[in-house]
Amino acid sequence: MAIKGLRKRSITALFFGAIVLSLILINNTTGILLMGLIGAGCAIEYDTVSSGKNRIVLILGLFLISFGIYFYYNWPELPSYLLFIPFISHIVLVFFLFDEGARFPHHQYSLPLLLLYLLLPVLTMSNHIWNNSDGKTLLLFTILLIWISDTGAYLGGNLMGKNKLMSRVSPNKTIEGFLSAGFLCCMAGIAIYFYQDSRTIWWWISFSAMIWIVGSVGDLIQSAIKRKYSVKDSGNILPGHGGVWDRFDSFVMVIPYVLIWVNF
Repeated sequence: MAIKGLRKRSITALFFGAIVLSLILINNTTGILLMGLIGAGCAIEYDTVSSGKNRIVLILGLFLISFGIYFYYNWPELPSYLLFIPFISHIVLVFFLFDEGARFPHHQYSLPLLLLYLLLPVLTMSNHIWNNSDGKTLLLFTILLIWISDTGAYLGGNLMGKNKLMSRVSPNKTIEGFLSAGFLCCMAGIAIYFYQDSRTIWWWISFSAMIWIVGSVGDLIQSAIKRKYSVKDSGNILPGHGGVWDRFDSFVMVIPYVLIWVNF
């Protein structure tokens, strides 16, 4: 039964990965469609988990209106300060992560928080994809590095994991898995450099390390929120893997840092 379940999870992961990569590679429009689906899916699941309410229509409306306004006016550049505004939500979420009492009332502030934590980063990344020739490539490498980091954490944790990383939040995550994720992610960054040497090798190593660290924090934050509200998975859209937010918690957290890394 365990082997059968693992096979089912693997098939689901491969099918899901193929869809994601296809949407990235087809053209800019499908890449932006993917961003909208990820953002809306994560926002709906975050709001459902934290507020206990089913506000799908409201959240989808917020995303559609925001994307509609952007593309109607076809802004070539969004103000650079928009890249930093999501940090407000990150500060709140990181304080919550280290607050042993887990006192932050997500259910009261889920809508304004998801606007900063999810909608704005997704919109700014979509803007970058639309207006930059390397937008699709940046999106592709960001997602691949996050997946490689997650794989490293899984393998390292299962093969060597003994010391808990943050047992109060996620008892299955280990220090060994965390360090394995960082090593594999940085090795992948070096491999990308040799494939596409438009930047220095140290830029790719530091970029990969940033994705590893920030992505890991995003994953822990999501685990802490789910634990606070006694939820195992944020959704069930992917059999054996949970919801959209379960799969892209690291990605939505890392978007503002990726754009700042590239632009400054």
